[in-house]
Amino acid sequence: MAGRAVAGCTYWVSHPGGRTYVTAPIDSYEAQGRRLARFGHSPGPITLAPATPSREFSYTLDLTRH
Repeated sequence: MAGRAVAGCTYWVSHPGGRTYVTAPIDSYEAQGRRLARFGHSPGPITLAPATPSREFSYTLDLTRH
């Protein structure tokens, strides 16, 4: 391995800048813009810690733990 990310994704449940939407999107372009604002890319070098299986859920991959 070269120690770099081939692909990466960051997803924010709400707008990353703290902006809240009071109304629904007017059209598909505004909806697409809102979706794109919630996703980010995480390129660059990475270091992975060894995966430790959960005792409670041994067959579930938990992507929320860092």
